Order: sequence, then structure tokens, then C-alpha cells
Amino acid sequence: MISADLNIILPEILLAVYAMLALVGAVYTGKDKLASPLVWATAGVMLIMALWIGSFGENGSISFIDAGHGHWFILDAEGHLRAISPVGNIPIGIDPAIDYATEQITLERGDRLVLFSDGIVEQRNRTGEEFGLRRLLSAVRDAATDAAESVIRAALQHSETASLRDDASIAIIERI
Repeated sequence: MISADLNIILPEILLAVYAMLALVGAVYTGKDKLASPLVWATAGVMLIMALWIGSFGENGSISFIDAGHGHWFILDAEGHLRAISPVGNIPIGIDPAIDYATEQITLERGDRLVLFSDGIVEQRNRTGEEFGLRRLLSAVRDAATDAAESVIRAALQHSETASLRDDASIAIIERI
């Protein structure tokens, strides 16, 4: 469970995330060797990261920190947006002295927590129109089964391409 001590382990979390990103980058670029130490040091100095991290407890409770991510919402069992008022924080790496606030929400049965990257809603079609939050909501609400896959398919259909132009990640967690 996330507690006030998250700031103590946050550097370790960031290091793990940074290592994962480096591995993904190596796989994506086809490189099988580590980049030069200078490149890694430069990347480490320039690192600014938006992050949403949560710990799911009993009875639908979630303790979380929104470090500049901001791209998430909750849909109730009937498909309505649930009003939330997160405090939010700035992205990690901007101010090393910041204390990140842990917040609490509770999912009721049938509620869905939808977390997504800006690359989904910012996908553009040939005329420059963004996919947007309205289409994302429709895709989640209309999905019979795998809502995340439905969102990606809808974004691809909107952009009229075989692949998305930007980072595109989505996670949908439903309390059953």
C-alpha cells in the first residue's frame, strides 16, 4: 500500500522505470549493447517523467500518486463519468524537493479506472482532427469485451493508418 514513505522509495521506482525504458529503447532500435556512458548520463540528467502509480486495496480502495500524468478517469457501472477531483502533482524530475501527495479513491463494483497516454487522444486523421476524449469514452462504453483493444482499434480507424503515430498506451481496470 502506498504510504507517506513513497518518497523514500521513489528513486528506486524511477531507476527501475528508467531501466525498463532503456531496455525497450534498445529493443526498439535493434541495439543489443548499452549506449555509451555519456549518453546514459545525459539522459539521466534530462529525465522528466509523468507517472501514475497506484496500489489497489480491499473493498475497491486505491491509493495513488499522479505525478503529472493527468490522463485518467473513472466510468461507473452505467458508463457515466464519475466526478473526481485529484490534487495531482508535477512530473517527476522538475523539482527534486517536491513531496508527492498520496491520494485515495474507491472503485464501486462495475466501476472502471481508465488510464491512457496522451498519444491516444492526440492521434490525428488526415484532416488534422484529433481522436479526442469523446471518441475514447465512446470506445470504452461501447466495447462488449476488451475495451482497451477497442480504443486502439478506434484510434487506428480514426487516424486511417496501420499504426499509431505516437506513444499509445491504455490500461482499464474494472472492479468486479
